[in-house]
Amino acid sequence: MEQTEWAPQRAALIAAAAGGCVMAVLAVILRSEPAGIFLTGLAAALLLGVATAGFLARPRLAVRSGHRSDTASAKPIVQFHSFLGKRYALSDDEIERVRLVHYPRWGRRVPMLEIELRAPADRLIILSRWDLGTEPHTVIHALAQHGVSAVELPAD
Repeated sequence: MEQTEWAPQRAALIAAAAGGCVMAVLAVILRSEPAGIFLTGLAAALLLGVATAGFLARPRLAVRSGHRSDTASAKPIVQFHSFLGKRYALSDDEIERVRLVHYPRWGRRVPMLEIELRAPADRLIILSRWDLGTEPHTVIHALAQHGVSAVELPAD
């Protein structure tokens, strides 16, 4: 069965939560140094925040079959879940373009999945390997196989 949902890997989220707990304990242990308390507490809060948002925003991206009508076949619905908790159900008509874009990060070019929406939403959704839990190449090919018409497949 083809994968239809993508989310951050659970093991990575558990590791981030564990790291946040360790940093919180270190912040309590380093009571004598104010700068150490602040920096360690900030790192703990950020790690715990990333882990919480990752668990709450599952799945980040999904493709579902749409409703069938008498005249047309079902068009897929792309569902996106933001880190702020809002869910978007995007019909094929709302999506302007889905493509793979390479952004520079840490001295190399990293592939990202870019979903551009039509007006009035006129939004740009960018998902990384962390967000999807797998390579963006795999996701864009799966979206194309499920019939998302706005997909621009990269020349491999």
